[in-house]
Amino acid sequence: MSHITDLHIQQFRGLRNLHLSNLGQINLLVGANNSGKTSVLEAIATYCRPLDPWEWLNAARSREIKSSRISILESFTWLFPQAASNSANGLYQGQIVMTGNGDVPVREVVATLHEILVESIQENENSYDDERFDESSVIVRGADVTVHAKMNMMQPSLFSNNGAMTETLTFQLREDERFVHDKKAVYQCWQ
Repeated sequence: MSHITDLHIQQFRGLRNLHLSNLGQINLLVGANNSGKTSVLEAIATYCRPLDPWEWLNAARSREIKSSRISILESFTWLFPQAASNSANGLYQGQIVMTGNGDVPVREVVATLHEILVESIQENENSYDDERFDESSVIVRGADVTVHAKMNMMQPSLFSNNGAMTETLTFQLREDERFVHDKKAVYQCWQ
């Protein structure tokens, strides 16, 4: 069974510059309430599967009550470090950085979130004619998310960089929709 031997969480939720060293197959996390134990587990989960958007969404939504009115975008933003001022234009920007070693292929994960304003077209039913719809556009909040994962290849090749390669996942979240928009696919998620 593969496992992580060392993990450095530079930024994830409220965690800053956390080093976990000499990890074994079984490790215990002990601490007071609200000390970051769950954040460590969420960081490990996203570190091990950085290119799976469902893993990121699960980490973002795992603490929410099912009937919660918090949007997916807001929950996802809380995975990233929160600072008093993140950008000059008032839109949030954040970065998660984690590095590690062990028998897992992942060596480094860098995730960035850039809050954006997106024009969303909404269909409004015309009260005069049931078969006609009017379209109107509304500006909604969204976020562009990019995850870069530096992976250690098991068999180095002539064309690889010392047996390492970087893979990238990009997707977009929107405040008004229950979908994660990827350039290649659309993933439906829960609200």
